[in-house]
Amino acid sequence: KLSFEDNEIRISNLKRITAILLTVFVGTLYGNMLTPINYLVANSSQTGYPASVSSYFFSFCFGALLTSTIIFMVYSVARRNRPFINPELTMPSLTSGMIYAVATYCFFLANQHLDQTIAYPILSKAPGVVVSLWAVFLFNEIKGCRDLATLVVGICTTITGIALISVSKIHF
Repeated sequence: KLSFEDNEIRISNLKRITAILLTVFVGTLYGNMLTPINYLVANSSQTGYPASVSSYFFSFCFGALLTSTIIFMVYSVARRNRPFINPELTMPSLTSGMIYAVATYCFFLANQHLDQTIAYPILSKAPGVVVSLWAVFLFNEIKGCRDLATLVVGICTTITGIALISVSKIHF
């Protein structure tokens, strides 16, 4: 049961297991999205490839565009060429894509200039904390003492983890 809505919803075990497996799969992909770029940058003296992550940014964004286009094509075929497209969401979607591109570029730069073991936890977890706070204070999506307590514990755990990882790199 989900307790964040007024009407509680029953979720089958099959759907729950499928969701967990897909989440682990996507998390693995997200956790390794910079691995090829970091490898090329780290070994640039032997391979002759550029040592700046900026050189790989266009191909990264093009890959995201190509992947989303393929997903949309598969979706359109599955819907028998009648995809649901809300015209009111077109401009916000394009704007969101541009914001994503700028944020990804900043993500690349931070990973290049800071130690990756410090930058990556901050860059990958801090946006989730911000989004969670938006969900509470702006959109009122998270309600109830239990859900808010769970969120607070999660945010505290995240911040503690980021702090401990950052402090672990300091040489005393």
